[in-house]
Amino acid sequence: LYLPSSWRQEVVEVAAKQSPQDLGKRGEAIASRYLADQGWIELEHNWRPHAQGLRGEIDLVAIEPRGAASASLVFVEVKTRSSTRYGWPAEAVTHAKLHQLRLLVAAWFREHPGSWPPPRVDVISLLIGDVAQLRHHRAVEQ
Repeated sequence: LYLPSSWRQEVVEVAAKQSPQDLGKRGEAIASRYLADQGWIELEHNWRPHAQGLRGEIDLVAIEPRGAASASLVFVEVKTRSSTRYGWPAEAVTHAKLHQLRLLVAAWFREHPGSWPPPRVDVISLLIGDVAQLRHHRAVEQ
């Protein structure tokens, strides 16, 4: 999925000036905007567990509405890169990262008891270079 031209220029100009951490935060903001444009409801942004000893964060937690009976609770990992020099952004989501996400998802449910739609883990990868690209990888871990 290519970003709309109005986003592309803004993203490319910002990417050239930002540190990797700032680029990642910008990617998360773009992913959040993309999901909102798709009708998703964001519940959390950069969620961190309160549990002692568990480190890390979930970039986005959102509801993907598909009708009342089939909505999904989605935990989204966002990866942003300015080039493919070290691989495509989604390649940074390793087995170890998926294991960490599973632990974080379990902690999220402990801290948010209740009745939730079925969960899944998605990855949104952004490659911001001469052309800005966004790819939404659904159900990388269920």
